[in-house]
Amino acid sequence: SDDVETDSLSEVNEYLIYNRLREDGWIMEVADRRNVEVHMPREAHALMSALITLQEELKVNISAEASLIDSGILAAYHDPAGKVMNIASARRQAIQLRRSIDGVLTSLHRIEEDLMKSDGLADLLAKFMDRFVEKLLLQNYRLLKASSYNPMRFQRSIRTNTERFMSDDGQISRAAVALADQGLAPDVKSAQAQILQDLTRIRDVFINLGNKLDLIDRFSHKLERRIATTVRYQETGRTVR
Repeated sequence: SDDVETDSLSEVNEYLIYNRLREDGWIMEVADRRNVEVHMPREAHALMSALITLQEELKVNISAEASLIDSGILAAYHDPAGKVMNIASARRQAIQLRRSIDGVLTSLHRIEEDLMKSDGLADLLAKFMDRFVEKLLLQNYRLLKASSYNPMRFQRSIRTNTERFMSDDGQISRAAVALADQGLAPDVKSAQAQILQDLTRIRDVFINLGNKLDLIDRFSHKLERRIATTVRYQETGRTVR
């Protein structure tokens, strides 16, 4: 509750928490003879699932996602009837990977804004080392670039396999029939359109991947030069260690 003091939160017992969850609709009690079973409604499950997905996207492993997309598309091509669900899964992973790489660039812009608002040279350098060097460059981006699982390693394979799949009418038809049989598409024609759309989105993500990584590189170097210039300028006016 918004009006509960922070210090008193630790004193709230399980009974009050349970009843609050029940009153708000997060859980419901169902009587089964003498037993009372506790269930979570579908809406609450969906919301919790969305929150968990959001948390996972904030710490997505870009390299692992590229590897899974590559193997998933190849498996679906060789066994379209049995592995058709790999296509939709690979499309979701490709979109998640694109968002993650976009997030790196967004983080650079945010760091640049914060750095320019710094109070003095010491604060500027502290923020630069903590937010840019330690958290973004060393932990995420440069580790990604130096890794043997660099997503660019899978770029050619994914583009080749998606384009080969898209141009193979026989394999597309087999995959579409399997998708329609599972009730995941209203008919075979709609299933074919869905599969082709998913494969196109996956291919497009990896076609543009190199440009996005190059853009991050250029912005990163520009930000480093800007900080270095700021430090040199301030050093001319006073003694700075």
